[in-house]
Amino acid sequence: MRKTTHIAALSAFVSLFCASVAIADQAIHDTLPENIRSAGVIRIGGAFESFPQLVADPNEATKPVGIAADLAALLAPVLGVKIEWVNTHWPGQIPGLQAGSLDALMGQISVTAERERKMLDFVPYFQASAGIVVPNENPRNIGEDVKTLCGLKIGAPSGSLYGQTLRGISEKYCTEETAGPITLAEFPSAPAASTAVLSGQIDGYLDSSVTCKGIASSSGARLSSISLLYNQTQEWDPGLYGIAFTKDNVDLTKAVLLAMKAISETGQYQQVLTKYNAGDSAVPADRMSINPLTHTPVGQKQ
Repeated sequence: MRKTTHIAALSAFVSLFCASVAIADQAIHDTLPENIRSAGVIRIGGAFESFPQLVADPNEATKPVGIAADLAALLAPVLGVKIEWVNTHWPGQIPGLQAGSLDALMGQISVTAERERKMLDFVPYFQASAGIVVPNENPRNIGEDVKTLCGLKIGAPSGSLYGQTLRGISEKYCTEETAGPITLAEFPSAPAASTAVLSGQIDGYLDSSVTCKGIASSSGARLSSISLLYNQTQEWDPGLYGIAFTKDNVDLTKAVLLAMKAISETGQYQQVLTKYNAGDSAVPADRMSINPLTHTPVGQKQ
């Protein structure tokens, strides 16, 4: 009985997947800008180093796997184009997008009000609060309260929202009564930061809670992940990740939003997140919109 049920469920999933890849949605495809339709490819930049969001396929290092990769694979047939991933470390992602060598960013980039208003357009696909990676024995007794970070040396991705978050926490919560300010150490990649935590170079590493859980789960029980209190971090980190586009790529942004809504309606979006134990990180339907934090009109700056 169990085997029959399993096969039936698998067949249903395969049927759903095959139905999604058999025919592109012509109306959505026609929304794409002419240069994308002609090329038949969308080039997406992301760093293949943040499990479960985006990591290199262990069998083929030039290809990514993870939440972002799986979602992009579902978006491709709806849009009627191929996805080409470009392994791009975080410091080079926004410059690469602005230079035109990339069409979109996905995997690491956070949605912020400032970015929506001044720099980029976003289609959200994932939400998660901030977390921190610590040695498994947690010698510094770091907890969910951000004040437990005061007086410590904490890592964050180079030039990221999490560095700004640590500066904000330090300024607001860390006084002489709470062991003094946080010392920020920035790292070009999550693996480099993980090594620094293990060696004692830093006391912890701040990133999204889901990324931190992924780092901990792949550490051989040497690292642990702690989710920080959202009401203490949301001032700097809204906890929202998106697919990012330049302000002059309006049609691509609109098309990707339509495609995201399409895979949400079929249930495929939720299936991907559930596959990576991140089902509660799904963006609700009423927040699935362009620039959801500020509602800045697509293509415009405020």
